[in-house]
Parts: sequence; C-alpha cells; structure tokens
Amino acid sequence: MENTKLLILDCDGTCYPKITGFNDQFGKTLFNVANRMGYSQTEALKIGTSIRSEHPGMMNFLLALSRDKKIPFYSVTHLWCKSLNYNLIEPNPELVKAFSQVKINKCVFTNNCKEHVMHVWDRLFPEERPDIRVHSIEDTYENGWFHPKQSPNGFIRIKKRNIFLFI
Repeated sequence: MENTKLLILDCDGTCYPKITGFNDQFGKTLFNVANRMGYSQTEALKIGTSIRSEHPGMMNFLLALSRDKKIPFYSVTHLWCKSLNYNLIEPNPELVKAFSQVKINKCVFTNNCKEHVMHVWDRLFPEERPDIRVHSIEDTYENGWFHPKQSPNGFIRIKKRNIFLFI
C-alpha cells in the first residue's frame, strides 16, 4: 500500500483556468450570503476570525454561520451557489480526454461544496463527464468540522476514501 500513487487535483483554477470575475467573486459572495442571513459585515468577520485558525476555509465559515442561525448548511451553500455566475466557465471536452490519459489513480479534491462542483461540472462537461472521482469538502466532515486542503487531515480523509482504487 505504501507504494501506491494517487494524483489529487483541485477543481477551481485547475480543472478550469482561473477566470477573472469568477473565482474573484467567492469572497464577496460569502459576505453577501452572511448579510442575507442577517449578519452585519462586522459580525461575519468576527465569526470568521474566531474559527479560521482551527477550522480554515470558506465552507467552515459558512458552516459556522449556518449553525449560529440554525439554518441547514445545504441551504446556505445553495444560496451561495445561486449567487455565482457559472456562465463564465467554458465547456472543456478535451479535459475528459486528458483525465483518461492519466494512467495512475486520480481524483479531484475541492475545498468547495458538492453543489458548486455540480455547477462547475455542468459547465465544463455538458456532453460527456470524465471518469474521475470527485470529492468535495463535505467528504472530509468529521468531529463537527470540514477538513480542507490547508489541513493534512483533509488529504488523509480523501486518501482513505480512495483506498478501493488501489489494486
């Protein structure tokens, strides 16, 4: 098992190029969602600052906001995704071919939520989806928080979830 290899790719900025105006809208949209949930910018920043060192990442921020207001996390991420302009992402049928040409085990691991990945995949692959496992931040949930790529625990969880790929 120790000699097995797994190529882990990011989604945003890797499966599609960094698009000015798309990835740049993430942070602003987070605070717009917080405002729609009833938070002032000061309150939202205070919550973000209080969790950032132990629980980094946008989705942990949204998770903390959703818990505080007792709103389901998926409702909050849905609101966030509805606020993003996915039309900026162009289809990329060549990426399907590129994924199939990589002969080692591979997966996508994003710090973003499942709904976001589905919107990105719908834009990138309107005709044919690649045969690749995709893990979102929800796949790292343990002990009440998500474990993003900034944390070694996030990668450990993704490696364990991909263990069946290793032959």
